[in-house]
Amino acid sequence: MVWRLVFLWVWLLSVIMSFSSPTVASEKSRISGFFAGNLRFPNSNQPSDEGNGFGEVLGRVGYALFEDEIHRVSLFTHAIIVGDTTGFSFNNTNRVGVGLRYRVKATRRLTFTFSGRYDWFAQRDTDVRLDGERYAIDAFYFRFWSAKSGLRRFGLPVHSSVLRIFSTLSTPGSLSPGNRNVVLDFGGEISERYTLPKTNWRFASFVDLTGTWDLDGNSFNNRVIPAVGLRFERPLQGGSIRIGARIRADYRWIDDTFDVKPGFIAGWFIAF
Repeated sequence: MVWRLVFLWVWLLSVIMSFSSPTVASEKSRISGFFAGNLRFPNSNQPSDEGNGFGEVLGRVGYALFEDEIHRVSLFTHAIIVGDTTGFSFNNTNRVGVGLRYRVKATRRLTFTFSGRYDWFAQRDTDVRLDGERYAIDAFYFRFWSAKSGLRRFGLPVHSSVLRIFSTLSTPGSLSPGNRNVVLDFGGEISERYTLPKTNWRFASFVDLTGTWDLDGNSFNNRVIPAVGLRFERPLQGGSIRIGARIRADYRWIDDTFDVKPGFIAGWFIAF
């Protein structure tokens, strides 16, 4: 009920803002979104994922009903396609949805987003088909530092450093009938980038941490995963390509397990 009230408040706010003085510069600038993809091997440090590769392709396109320097209210549609090499049914799925988002810039670096959407979900190798409402509150912090002139590391000129912190509080945990679980995803990364001579690629070192907590106490949703790694990055217009390796530790406190393993990662991101 609380989530529906929040969504109703955002919907009413969007209607009010939509009839306000238009602040979007042009029809083209009303449209924004992203496309991305990720690969990792193994999928996780769990014994069941030994030798299992994982991949996903996802995207979102939004249309602004109202936007100024602080607020943005938009209709959106999103999709995500997931697959793995082992063939777990829960890792071979399609999801599409439509919804409404309200984004507010709390500071120059920190934004909050409130969203409600209706999703359709399917497992490709089974007859599982689900649909229903989902609600979320997102927070995102981003900071960029240019390196001091002449600073070098690993024998390479230091280009910049980046700090990213994120969290998502969402419900329900899944679209299964009767599910009322609340899930908190959180994480952050700090990276340092180095210039590679005579190429558009950069080298980067990073430390990150991701984690999940849920109200129902599911082991797979109660974990924290710190990692350290190295990667190559290729800047693109509105995004980048990344290929690298990392060592991560997977601690799950419900089952009291702790697993440390190396892995390979790759991904791309384009925003517009």
